[in-house]
Amino acid sequence: DFAYRDYYKRLVDAVPGGSLLILLASLDYAIRDGVRVALPKQTLINDWIRSAAMVKSNCRVLEVSEDIRSELELRDNSHLHFDREGYFRIYQRICRIFQEWHERRTRPGGTETATSMDTSV
Repeated sequence: DFAYRDYYKRLVDAVPGGSLLILLASLDYAIRDGVRVALPKQTLINDWIRSAAMVKSNCRVLEVSEDIRSELELRDNSHLHFDREGYFRIYQRICRIFQEWHERRTRPGGTETATSMDTSV
């Protein structure tokens, strides 16, 4: 197993109840010499992130793949670096996730439970 398997659970458990943690599930592929290459370790890491976040109502997982519209937006032969438009879409979604979370918390009687909120966005 990957050395940091339990890291994500410890991270999620450390988030105070009145705070929001947004975790990014990175792309599980990269472009190498013009060829799309699968990154199985990243797929495994993303699964661990989702598993850790699903039990906490104040944790969300943002699927980066939903904001990258083309492989041309990838930078530096990496699954972690994007052009400005890609980063901007990720930023916009983070803002929407926070706004929705904040509105649910501040409306009268607005509390969240792990079962009332989908952790994946």
